[in-house]
Amino acid sequence: VFDRRTGAWVKDREWHPSQRLEPMKDGALKMTLRVADTPELVGWILSFGAGVRVMRPDSLRDKVKKEAEKIFLGE
Repeated sequence: VFDRRTGAWVKDREWHPSQRLEPMKDGALKMTLRVADTPELVGWILSFGAGVRVMRPDSLRDKVKKEAEKIFLGE
């Protein structure tokens, strides 16, 4: 889920052929993708900074969280 500001930019591009976009009532944008769980995916998600939240699967959300913590902690 992209926040309003990030979603306004994300919606204008096709990131993957499987993407589905769903505007949310609060102005956020929900993107659903069918892609492999790879380190490149984690990096792509992190490139949006605080403008994105991974909702599921839990395993991907955990990987993104761990990488973000490494950035914060300087590991």
